[in-house]
Formats: sequence, structure tokens, C-alpha cells
Amino acid sequence: MTLEAFVASGKIQLEKSKLHFSSSQQHMDQLVLRTLGWTATQLFLKKKEELEPEDLHQLQVVLEKRLKGEPLQYILGFEYFYESRFEVGPGCLIPRKETELIVDELLFISLEKKLRIAELGAGSGNIGISVLLKRPHWEWHAFEINPQSSDYAEKNRRALLSEKSAYHLHRGDFFEQSLAEAPYDIVVANPPYISTHEMKELPREVLQEPHVALEAGEEGLQVIQKLLDYLPRLLKPGDLFLCEMGSGQSAMVQSELKARKFESFSILKDLSGLPRVLKLRM
Repeated sequence: MTLEAFVASGKIQLEKSKLHFSSSQQHMDQLVLRTLGWTATQLFLKKKEELEPEDLHQLQVVLEKRLKGEPLQYILGFEYFYESRFEVGPGCLIPRKETELIVDELLFISLEKKLRIAELGAGSGNIGISVLLKRPHWEWHAFEINPQSSDYAEKNRRALLSEKSAYHLHRGDFFEQSLAEAPYDIVVANPPYISTHEMKELPREVLQEPHVALEAGEEGLQVIQKLLDYLPRLLKPGDLFLCEMGSGQSAMVQSELKARKFESFSILKDLSGLPRVLKLRM
């Protein structure tokens, strides 16, 4: 079977599967690229060629698992985030492109500063590790309550960071443990922010990710509200808080801020132009 024929057949099967993706062509291209470790140029040049039997078998196994609703990242065991490849698997939140906005904001800060940062929810370690690769003199305290996720964060720390890097992984609840290390210069979070109602409408592959990293009560604000209440004990006046939120939560989050007398804040938009990250100065 040629690569072109495999991709064409896979597209038809994906379109019948009711899985969540923006383009069946792009999805099949990514499946081939990531499974075989090819470049986009190789994909283009080899599309008319017969696939090697072992490559075809590998692609068929991955496609079959994908059609059953398993996330491609879990099947292959990794996802790319910022400039690195992070190991992920069942039980670990898959890094998303929009979260890179938090990394960008942190890297705007002067190289000369030495900062202490706390993070709610390390996940795969993607945010903190990406930052420390660029700011190795900073000190990062990542708190992760999900033991499966914290295992992946530790694997990625070992694989990507120097042993001298000050990446401290705290296994347990952020709200129980973070005060012991306070105050920090910055607090960052990609918290759960999906409402109970929205959870029922999520694609089946997303529902395979840990619900503790996704769901946050009736309005999806349960964790963000608690974070805002904790900030005065974690940060000093003038310090920074960065928090990802749902694209439809901007008005509700601003209402929560005003109720707590927070005044110096802005809502940053992601690459799709959607409100995505709260930036708050204490």
C-alpha cells in the first residue's frame, strides 16, 4: 500500500468515527509524521511510494487505537510543547498549544532577575520545564495532586533539565502545601476550568484525560476562585499571577477580581484571538 492510499483510507475512517479534530487530512498527516518520526518534506516526497511492511503495520496499529477514541498523544507517548517533547500517557493532562502563552509571558521578564515561582498543577511539567530551559537560574515549585501526572513531570524533568536546575516537584495538594514555601515572586496556574455541564459535551478522547485536571464545579470557576482567595498569602504587593482560563469565562473572572478589590489586571488573548490568560499584579 502506498502512503497516499493509507492516508486516504484513514481519512474516510476518521470522518466516520465522530472523533474531535479540525481536519481529517491534517490529523492523518500528524499521525504519520509522529508515528514514523518523519519530516513534512519526507511526507510529501514519499506519498506515492509503497510503505515498508513494518511502517505500514505500525501505522495501522496506531490508526486502529485512534479510531477507538484513544488520544494520539497517549498512543505514541508524547506531545510537543514550546520547544521540547514531553512524555505523556494515561492519567496525565496533555499539553495544549494555548498554554504556551503563559511561557511567553514569563520569558518577557528580564534575564537578570532571579525569581521564585509556584505552579498549581504541574501536569507533565511542560510549563515549568519550558521556562527553566530558558531561565535556568530561576527557582520553580510545581505542585501536583495527581500521582500519575507527577510521575510524568518527574520523568520529563530528568530527561530535559540539568540536575542543577531548581525545579522542585511537590506531590500533593497546592492549597495544603504552597503556603510552606511562600512568599513567591510569581504564581502560575493552568487549573481545571471546565464546568460540570461542559464536561458532558467534551469529546470522548478528552474525557480520557484526568478529570481532576479538567472539571471545576458548576461554572468552572471553583479552583480559580480559591486561587484568588489564596493569592494575598502567596504573593507580595507588585508580584505577578498568571492563570489560564476558559475562553468564555472572561466576564465571570473579571467579576471575581472586582469582588476581591483586585484592580491591576488584564486578559491576554491566545493565537486564535480568544481570551485565555489572566495577568494580575498584586
